[in-house]
Amino acid sequence: MATGIAASIIQAAGKSAMPVPAAVRPPYSDRFSLDGAGGANVYELGIIRTFDFSAALRRQSVVAKRLGARYNEVYVKGAPEAIRELCFSDTIPRDFDRTLLEYTNHGYRVIALAGKSLKMSWPKLQRLKRDAVEQDLIFLGFLVFENKLKPTTAPVLDELRGAKIRQIMCTGDNVLTAISVGRECRMVPEDMRVFVPRLIRRKEVVPMPTATANSADEGSCGNSNGGSGNSSSGDVRAMVVWEDSSDEMRILDPYTLEPRLATSQVKERLVTSDVAETSEEMERQQQHYFNWLHNYTDVDMSLATSGDYCVAVTGEVFRYMMDEAPDMTIGRMLMRAAIYARMSPDEKAEL
Repeated sequence: MATGIAASIIQAAGKSAMPVPAAVRPPYSDRFSLDGAGGANVYELGIIRTFDFSAALRRQSVVAKRLGARYNEVYVKGAPEAIRELCFSDTIPRDFDRTLLEYTNHGYRVIALAGKSLKMSWPKLQRLKRDAVEQDLIFLGFLVFENKLKPTTAPVLDELRGAKIRQIMCTGDNVLTAISVGRECRMVPEDMRVFVPRLIRRKEVVPMPTATANSADEGSCGNSNGGSGNSSSGDVRAMVVWEDSSDEMRILDPYTLEPRLATSQVKERLVTSDVAETSEEMERQQQHYFNWLHNYTDVDMSLATSGDYCVAVTGEVFRYMMDEAPDMTIGRMLMRAAIYARMSPDEKAEL
């Protein structure tokens, strides 16, 4: 979980059958001190358990014990949106979203950090499930870093563009970070509008069956009858809302992906939560959104005519669209997509 750390092995005398943990300490640890350390080197940690990074979970974790401490400590890092769900709500700062948005909009990579104390014996720790470790956490902060483009990147992309070769970005990064990098390398022109999806889903964990073009619930993405999106199935699992990354007044029709311009403030009309508690709440939110779409938006003729817009697809939306959306909507998404973000290795392979 860290770089530049010297590692050594703690020998467990008389306990050869037990796992042998590693002890780690950062270089130059003598420069640091911590209140209550009691003279011990608090920066020497025994690594008890590690859970490797999982693309599906978008996080990794470690259980460690500080030399001389009474309790074990759990540290988790991963995608901010994934870590947030594992933390106590009262430890999440009020400016969490604003701070994350600010850094990602400037192209920085952002990792969230969280942790907790864990009082448990060694044998129990070895049998502990990952889910039990990575829950009820305390949010610790963001790790922000920058990966600069190589000097040759933009010229190569310009050459490919000149040869009429289509370019797309497929990454595991945050979607706003990907958009910023895309603009920096000129893959996405500065004046091109980029629409980002939100997947509004039902809280109940119900596997979404693979749908065909004939059986797909059109209400989940939109409706061919003028884009009203009304569903008659009564089993609304989720819906996708496409929003301009820099202008809340602009959206896309969820079925045709046609640009539309709001005649009232989007945030006053859109659902405020990405998770509905029940099927009934999910259906109510969908009807509320599509009524707003039908009554308070108009086709953006200027943008529709110029075609100067693209979409940035997140991994969860890609999975949902491929499983649930009508073939026509999938085709339009694939043709409009310039960026695929938060994609797992399997999703990258499928793309």
